[in-house]
Amino acid sequence: WVFGPPISHREIDRTVEAFSTGIGMTWDEHGADTCHFQAAMGAAGQRAFLVPVMLGSIDEMTDRLTAGITVVDIGCGVGVAATVLAETYPNSTIIGIDPSSLAITEANKRAQQAGLSNLEFREGMFDDLDGLDDVGLLLTLDVIHDLARPGAAVRSAASCLADDGVWIVADIRTKGGLEDNRRMPMLPLFYGMSILYCMSSAMSEPGGAGLGTLGLTKEVFGELTAAAGLRVVETYEHEVDMTNRYYEVRK
Repeated sequence: WVFGPPISHREIDRTVEAFSTGIGMTWDEHGADTCHFQAAMGAAGQRAFLVPVMLGSIDEMTDRLTAGITVVDIGCGVGVAATVLAETYPNSTIIGIDPSSLAITEANKRAQQAGLSNLEFREGMFDDLDGLDDVGLLLTLDVIHDLARPGAAVRSAASCLADDGVWIVADIRTKGGLEDNRRMPMLPLFYGMSILYCMSSAMSEPGGAGLGTLGLTKEVFGELTAAAGLRVVETYEHEVDMTNRYYEVRK
């Protein structure tokens, strides 16, 4: 397993068990090593092109962030993207939310070291967005396909967005079935990761959707957003990130 942390016997046994029970592992169950591995996979891109490329593609977003809005990074992990935004836009309030207690503990350490007064982290997930109702920018990076209840998550996202708010969702550039995806050079890695991590997380509750790494196609995401009264107004496939597709979602 070149691209990830060592897989323990416990995780192997737990994965085998999941095939029998239908209930997979949450990300937190994998432990601290996986938490740090997950952060490392996306850190370089989040530091290099989240602000200038992705957010720079959205009309007036840079100006709004500079003036000051509420930003929520849902599924923030150890807080790399949230920290970048807080450093870049000191007038905006940045809130990072993640269900992993391990990730939030590490994120809080980083926030304290950075000394950023406009940054905070909370343990939670989409169900915990109820107290937020004027979010100018909601950020969700490689999260939706991991969720047991993606439809409910999208509805929660809709409820917290300001009328002029923008939801940026990053997810894998999947086309759906195996044959359609064969041209993807990282396909074996994606399927391997899905069995051990993403699909497992997406089936970590009874009745979980089980989308997994390659399950959130443009069509599936379009159905989820439309059912929640949201619009995918633009889809981006930036050359600097050959893994992810980005969606600009509005009310």
